[in-house]
Amino acid sequence: MNKLRFLKNVDSVKLREWLLENNGHGIRKPSFFTDMGFPESFVQRFTRIHRSVRGDFKETIFLPDGTIAKKLRGVFDLDFVRGLAYELKADTRKADSKIGRAFAAAEYGKACITVLDDVAVIERTDSHEDWDKVAPVRASDEKSDVGR
Repeated sequence: MNKLRFLKNVDSVKLREWLLENNGHGIRKPSFFTDMGFPESFVQRFTRIHRSVRGDFKETIFLPDGTIAKKLRGVFDLDFVRGLAYELKADTRKADSKIGRAFAAAEYGKACITVLDDVAVIERTDSHEDWDKVAPVRASDEKSDVGR
């Protein structure tokens, strides 16, 4: 799975949690993703200076203490999950059609998880080691008539 080589050091549990919880609105320190195991070169592709837009609530950057930041260097959640989905060559048609950030982020996250689950099943089949630890069995797998 050469296309996923950049994920070899990524904590899959933390990644899955973030993909499921990501609402597409956050701006995170690049270290959030590098600490998860993403290569710095990948994270840097999505790191930029974000600026608050005066008078536009949706474009205002609020810090955790409630104050407003004029600018902030970081990774926008929606940019990262979209970029990850494209890098994984996930099916992003549904996500690309969403208008709201939260809806799009959720769909990109689902698309990523689908690819990661499929890869984990392939790895499980190839390695024959610790099958139950590598990938959960999905309901669709259990209903398959293949091999019966």
